[in-house]
Amino acid sequence: FPFPFPAALFPSALLPSAGTGSRLGAGCKAWLMLGGEPVLGLLLGRLSRLADLGLQEMLVALPATDVSRGEALAARLRLPIPVRWLAGGPTRQDTVRRLVEAARGDSVLLHDTARPLASEALFRATIAGARSPTNGARAAIAALPLEVPLGLVNEARVLSHVEAGRAAEF
Repeated sequence: FPFPFPAALFPSALLPSAGTGSRLGAGCKAWLMLGGEPVLGLLLGRLSRLADLGLQEMLVALPATDVSRGEALAARLRLPIPVRWLAGGPTRQDTVRRLVEAARGDSVLLHDTARPLASEALFRATIAGARSPTNGARAAIAALPLEVPLGLVNEARVLSHVEAGRAAEF
């Protein structure tokens, strides 16, 4: 059934950044340096340019021991949108749940800090997609087409596959 669609959604940006980086072996990925800046700082700066879209706040979940480091980063960056810091949960799912429950906006823009190269244009397009009056779900996801075939495997056996260009990574 149709939902009344608000003229604008006022999102909260959520950045789950509490992972230990165990697969990478370099600690919390939020603090990896890229171009002389922690990737978390790059994302906060990029997201802060969405104020004209009504972005209400940015919420970042970090390991509990890193929250003060995050506060210092935000103070140094002097961001125009407030940042709230939370301790992440024991799992990624718990961390995302904490972020969603703490959000004050009427919608969320969820982005993993481990993917620091997402552009401002991508964030804008995702918000525009969620706001589209023809989008009954009032949700959008950014996805990139896969350039290679995708296979579903069980141990060493291919169970099924999807041709290149017919699957997306998000």
